[in-house]
Amino acid sequence: MAAEPGPRRLNGSWGTAVITGLVCLLVGTVSGRPDVAVLAAPFILLAVAGLQNLSLSTRIEPEINNASPEGQQAHVHFHSPWSGTIGVVTVAVPGTRPTGLLIPDSAKPPVVVADRPLSGRSTILTYTYSDLCPLGLTTQQPQAGVPLTQTVLPRVSLLGSLPLPPRLTGRTGAHTSRLPGTGTEFRGLYPFAPGDDLRRIDWRATARQADDRHQLIVRGAHAESEAILTLVVDTAAEYPMETDHWFGGTSGPLTEPSSLHLARSGATAVAASYLAHGDRVGLSELSGLTKPLRALAGRRQLDLLRARLAQYTARPRSERTKREQQIPSASLVIVFSPFMDDDPADQMLRWHRLGHRVIGIDTLPHLRHTTADRHEQTAVRLSLLQRTISIRELHLAGITVLGNRGENSSTGAVSADPGPDSIPGQLDLVTGLAMLRKNIAKAHGSTTWRTR
Repeated sequence: MAAEPGPRRLNGSWGTAVITGLVCLLVGTVSGRPDVAVLAAPFILLAVAGLQNLSLSTRIEPEINNASPEGQQAHVHFHSPWSGTIGVVTVAVPGTRPTGLLIPDSAKPPVVVADRPLSGRSTILTYTYSDLCPLGLTTQQPQAGVPLTQTVLPRVSLLGSLPLPPRLTGRTGAHTSRLPGTGTEFRGLYPFAPGDDLRRIDWRATARQADDRHQLIVRGAHAESEAILTLVVDTAAEYPMETDHWFGGTSGPLTEPSSLHLARSGATAVAASYLAHGDRVGLSELSGLTKPLRALAGRRQLDLLRARLAQYTARPRSERTKREQQIPSASLVIVFSPFMDDDPADQMLRWHRLGHRVIGIDTLPHLRHTTADRHEQTAVRLSLLQRTISIRELHLAGITVLGNRGENSSTGAVSADPGPDSIPGQLDLVTGLAMLRKNIAKAHGSTTWRTR
């Protein structure tokens, strides 16, 4: 990318050189003294050099050094083609103070180390550019360059035991359903009927019957079906760890997890785990501002999910579309949100009343209460109180809300110490999903399905 600076202008030094040269030339000519007239020569040369500087073309090109090792930091080089001047660049990296650079016409451009985002698309640095004329005869107003952005896909990690939707679909998959089919789990013994697989005939059971020895007995099995999962991400706002960054001004460091990063990482881990078992996973925004991804299976679906999650940025709730979210039937809905307003809870309650199994994932990071202003502290406390009430209402309605509030939540590690922003009794993502799977498995195991 390149940024063209504004036009050069002659400053007061050029005007002083022109006037001084003319005065010397005029005085030498009138008085008949050639030595005085000769003094005008250097000033006239300076004036001509200033006029030549106006026609020079200068350009700056920041780019990421691809030869640098992959990691959390990016090495940005600032290139300046030959122009006869020196470039002056002021670089601002999120979380640090602005830095000034001088860019000469050389083969070794200066390097700026900037932090890459943990996930998503973020601006890693901004800069302004101007010229520095060696003779000091021309000036140029600084101009803002094109911000340098970078997109980082969320990392893939696999979870353990996972809950299933209330009803499985299809006749192929990795989960044993209640439907009859050609699975491996024994369902019962039934008389042979047209269309039954001959390989399913149980000859021992046929020989043991005494009433009708001409009737064949077949072994019935449960069908192997697949689960459908719908991931919903709340992109209304992005909350950093430090509360003083909630109120504008400066943004938080890119190396610290925010609510959107935790939503991206948690959704990627959940999607990768279900797709590894052959299930179908879809993705949509809570506000419905982008077209949802249809629930599909396969490795390519995981790549599409990661790319779409990396594109999600914070957009105000006022831009929400009026059309209703279309949730596939027999789908397990998992909502990733910091629950800082009532809209996520209202949507989840509506889906719950429609018969969907809904699970909430809390993505508010463990906060560092760094707000100094008394009014801002009050706003933070009221927001956290509203969040606690929303999550409590979901629990009373029978909707489980798990926590993915740190980088260790998706690995099952011990969470950080509880603070004023914590929810009492909230389980982390790995433990909570495993417990939900056990409870659902017990409920399914107590139900018999004997019809053919």
